Amino acid sequence: MTEQARELEQKFWKALKSDRTLMLGLDGVEDGHSRPMTAQFEGDSGGPIWFFTSKDNALVQHLGDGHRAIAAFSAKDHDLFASIKGNLSVDTDRAVVERLWNPFVAAWYEGKDDRPAHHARAFRRA
Repeated sequence: MTEQARELEQKFWKALKSDRTLMLGLDGVEDGHSRPMTAQFEGDSGGPIWFFTSKDNALVQHLGDGHRAIAAFSAKDHDLFASIKGNLSVDTDRAVVERLWNPFVAAWYEGKDDRPAHHARAFRRA
C-alpha cells in the first residue's frame, strides 16, 4: 500500500468514527437501493464494520443469495468520499451484540430492548 493510500485510509476511519453513517446495499438487489446504516467498529481502524438490523430487513433477506455488499460514505464536511466493496454476514453471537450495543444503535430501536432480535451484520472489505 502506498503512503497516499495509507493516509486516505486513516482519514476514512477517522471520518467514519465521527460521522458513523454509511449507505449500505447489496450488489444486484433492489435495483441498487442502499439504506443509511449506523456503523460500529472496534479500535481506530481496520477490522469489520458492524451494523444492526432486524431479521426482517431486506438486506438480511437477500444475504443468502451470495450478493456482494457495497457501502458508500460521504464525510460531513464533504472532503472525503468512499465506495467500499465487501461481504456482509450475520453474526448472532449475543456477546458481540452486547459489546457493540450503544446509544447510537439503541436510538433506532426506541422502546424495543429485544437485543437478540437485532443481530449484528459484519461488513468485511474485499
